[in-house]
Amino acid sequence: MKIPFFTLSLMVLAGCSQNTSPVSDKDTVMTSDFDSLVGWVPDPSTLTKEQAHSGSYSLKVDKNHEFSLSYSAILGQLTETRLRGIKMTAWVYMPNKEATAKMGFILKDVAGGKDIISDGIELKDQVKEYSKWVQVSKDINFPASASYSSQIVIFLWRAGATGPAYIDDIQLTALR
Repeated sequence: MKIPFFTLSLMVLAGCSQNTSPVSDKDTVMTSDFDSLVGWVPDPSTLTKEQAHSGSYSLKVDKNHEFSLSYSAILGQLTETRLRGIKMTAWVYMPNKEATAKMGFILKDVAGGKDIISDGIELKDQVKEYSKWVQVSKDINFPASASYSSQIVIFLWRAGATGPAYIDDIQLTALR
């Protein structure tokens, strides 16, 4: 049986369009499990298979890596409506109490070049059990100066920790 070229092309395109970071509901503005980054980043040294909450990869900081890869997006690309803020959620693996890293969150005024918000999650404050994956979260409220063109930056920062820390399955949920 012959398959017309047009039909075959549509089947190939449909197979390529699978969303690797499914959004679970209308309030979820971003999810990432880091598996889709493999091969795309220029220096994948903080992308590791040592620990993973889901999939095969997570981000890592240790004595050799002060910062992990960073997530960066324009707020207007993530949502069409004005947000009161976001709830930042992630899964964290800290082998011991020396892994005192921080999950950083910055909201920038791109035009002015200044930070509107510089916040994050002090992992040592939320992680009480070591050598297992623990979910952490924080609500971050936006000031009136946050706009459609503001840039969100998320990263894992060693912050002086002497032990490694891992992060996986980040999710941003709209606070309306």
